Amino acid sequence: RVWVIGHSCGLSDGVMLREIFENESCQQIQIFYLNQNDFTAKTMARSRHFNYIAAVRSKVLNIQNSKLCPQYDW
Repeated sequence: RVWVIGHSCGLSDGVMLREIFENESCQQIQIFYLNQNDFTAKTMARSRHFNYIAAVRSKVLNIQNSKLCPQYDW
């Protein structure tokens, strides 16, 4: 499982992320998010790193199975 916490997964990291996300050892990708819009944006950004869109659907957990990003309380 790959946990994504506080990373936008922008295109500048595409080669590295594609290797991680498409690796056969990567079974799930869990996104820690701030709100619904953040989850949607991060899910769409991650889909740009896959050569096969079906891999996105099978690996990225949906919002019901993901978690809010923990926030540090000052």
